[in-house]
Amino acid sequence: MERIDVVSVLIVDEEQKRVLMVQNEALWSLPGGKREEGETLREAAIRETKEETGYDVEVDHVVQITERMSSDHVVFFTFRGRVVGGKMATEDPEIQRIEWRDLDEAEKLMPWYGNLLALWHSPSVYREEPGGGHTIQELTTEEDFRSAFPLIRQLRNGLTEEKYVDLLHAMRKEGYRLFGLARDGEWMALAGVGIRHNFYNGRHLFVYDLVTDSQQRSKGYGAMLLTHLESWARANGCERVELTSSVQRLDAHRFYEGKMGYIRTSWVFRRDLT
Repeated sequence: MERIDVVSVLIVDEEQKRVLMVQNEALWSLPGGKREEGETLREAAIRETKEETGYDVEVDHVVQITERMSSDHVVFFTFRGRVVGGKMATEDPEIQRIEWRDLDEAEKLMPWYGNLLALWHSPSVYREEPGGGHTIQELTTEEDFRSAFPLIRQLRNGLTEEKYVDLLHAMRKEGYRLFGLARDGEWMALAGVGIRHNFYNGRHLFVYDLVTDSQQRSKGYGAMLLTHLESWARANGCERVELTSSVQRLDAHRFYEGKMGYIRTSWVFRRDLT
């Protein structure tokens, strides 16, 4: 029996309480379609939405997974998405109309989804795990530390290599640990963390530093590394992960809140692990 993956994207305008939909013949649905060979589910969702609606989108949470067994085994993945560019148009000759439909109308046209706004706020998260030559490891040797300096300097550009090494050794005595994701021996992303305790977070993992190489962003490396650290934190008895981000870093804020599912309070971001 052939396995077929089908993706769709739920895009909600919360202010206007509308959902982006497309009409294919007599059927109204969310934009989406079949995943092609060599694509990840995320890549397929972005491509299909662009082809059917003309919009460039970001996708993060998986809000529903269903499957159908007949002559084929079809698995349907629905992502939460947001429009980040483009304009309404279609490259797909099967798409007859593209419209923003009111939430109540959309729920009547697609009753299998139920409450669309509840789905939109679903806490489930889609992650692409490392593969194809990716490795994640803790940096523990002098050689590791020095090889990571060029990437750390992208985040902390006031450091010299010697000051970085001296501070790193001092910080490690206080519990700081440095993890990295490498591809073919090159660091793609790094994260400096430490386990801390306080009254409001209990035992938790605090992320001091998180950086993805400027030439490798939007490829999922930061998400892969942060996901690994969440698993490591759970295994080490942590109740949540916390980090801070400056008010100017809007792209980082969208990553933490949208892609990783963190809850924001001012410039502090938290994710419960229990």
